[in-house]
Amino acid sequence: MSNWTEEKVEFLKKNWGLTTARELSEQMGTGFTRNSIIGKASRLGLSAKIKTRAAASNKDFENSN
Repeated sequence: MSNWTEEKVEFLKKNWGLTTARELSEQMGTGFTRNSIIGKASRLGLSAKIKTRAAASNKDFENSN
């Protein structure tokens, strides 16, 4: 039986890209690993980029020049 209920899938879609897969797995509870989160996100076609970290990294890079 799958741990992926509709509520868990919606939680993943809502929070994907805002935090890491490890943090999501901790928030989702028992039965969800970092790899299961990444695999499900991939099957759902979610982007692999973390939006907040990419923006922060680009900002820091631009300010260092």
